[in-house]
Amino acid sequence: MKINIIYPKWPKIKYQTEFFLPPHGPVCFAATIPDDIELCFCDENVQAIDFGEQADLVAMSVMLTCQIPRAW
Repeated sequence: MKINIIYPKWPKIKYQTEFFLPPHGPVCFAATIPDDIELCFCDENVQAIDFGEQADLVAMSVMLTCQIPRAW
């Protein structure tokens, strides 16, 4: 089984401080997954999503309300 976890990008507001901290939610979720399940994590703020990648489950993780439209 393969799970893709996607952390969608969000529109930055003018004068917003840039920060590059890993999102905590997906990391905690990934820590609970058994070793025999393949995980792939994509932070869209850092890399493009590969929409052709095959997975049995795709999980979206959002921290900010402004990420929800992109997650949909």
